[in-house]
Amino acid sequence: AFYNHASKLGGIQLLDLSDPSNPTEMGRFETGDSGIGVRGRGSLAYIAFLNPYTFLGGVHVVDVSDPEDPIRVGTFDTLYDPQSLALDGDYAIAGDGAYGVVIIDLIDPAHPTQAAALDTDGFARDIAVASGRAFVADGEAGLLVLDLSDPSSPTQAGIWSEPGFSVTGVAISGSRAHVTSDSGELAILDLADLAAITPFGRVHLPDAA
Repeated sequence: AFYNHASKLGGIQLLDLSDPSNPTEMGRFETGDSGIGVRGRGSLAYIAFLNPYTFLGGVHVVDVSDPEDPIRVGTFDTLYDPQSLALDGDYAIAGDGAYGVVIIDLIDPAHPTQAAALDTDGFARDIAVASGRAFVADGEAGLLVLDLSDPSSPTQAGIWSEPGFSVTGVAISGSRAHVTSDSGELAILDLADLAAITPFGRVHLPDAA
């Protein structure tokens, strides 16, 4: 995903990585929007975007089966401050900043619709999905765990927070979560009991993560 401030164009670039030392462009899909992030599944790419003129965003669905000629299939409007995007089956989960989490129904890629929205207590920045749950890096509110068994009505399955630790990023590996903070820390959390998430340990970093 990209945005070119000079040309005022953004979207996605498709790169050939068969020679990792010399990646080459195969094609691109351009809009007037700023590409925030992209996720791929099969022949479709899902691009979270923000329009730099209207300051409204959403998700473009793009057919990349022919990488030299990607074609927009549909668009979801509206997100207000998209920060991240994750996929879970036929749904996308978007971190929408101060507006929380938005779940998007992708069953009909030409007509994506909102399945649910949840106004979280913090600033939803990053999202990871694993085992039917969404793990939301929710800023000062901490790490929020959502049960996605009913995508139209997500429920809180757990939360971890600590004063001064504003969660900016999250990655899941088995029963562990790796979370970063804007104060310069990486914490590793034990997810075995979502009702009592506890840290294994942490590493101090030289700057905000």
